[in-house]
Amino acid sequence: PEHHAEAPKIDPYILGAYLSEGRVHVGRGADCGPAFLEMISSVAPGEAHQKRLNFDFMFIEEKAYLGDLLAGMIDGDGAVSKATGGAKITLHTSSFILAQQASLICHKLKLPYNIRLATDLEGIQTGHMPNPFVVEIKLTAGAKLLLKSSSKVSNEDGWFDGQDNDPVYNFPSPVTINREVDLGRDRY
Repeated sequence: PEHHAEAPKIDPYILGAYLSEGRVHVGRGADCGPAFLEMISSVAPGEAHQKRLNFDFMFIEEKAYLGDLLAGMIDGDGAVSKATGGAKITLHTSSFILAQQASLICHKLKLPYNIRLATDLEGIQTGHMPNPFVVEIKLTAGAKLLLKSSSKVSNEDGWFDGQDNDPVYNFPSPVTINREVDLGRDRY
């Protein structure tokens, strides 16, 4: 039998940002409300090393949904850096399950990726020990289209070039949810 998953009724970018940040920052005067927090916690439960997607995301056929989910994760705990032959996205997480799920999304979207453990050198460069699991995504033209919701991907001036002692950090992090966002950005 054929199985189809229904996407949660929450904006995928916000969900991805929540997964990578692990919390919701509420802007001044905004009220997410307990229903929103309960809903987002039900589809993305766990904290830190236990974070994961808790729905059948691999059966979602909508590539835009999965691309926006990944874009939110990138804007939360990712970085874009110049690399030989182009650029790459580096997504750090302390959750082994979330790293596997992010790589499965890349696979489904046909994005070139690899998954690995972080190195000590990465901790030295950032001034703290990184999250242990890393998903690297080659930033192809197709990836740019699928991940167009990511501020870090679209902000080429903010890409870290690895040359300076003071790296240019990508933005925005953390993602702030305000009253206008409500349960999403009204795009779906």
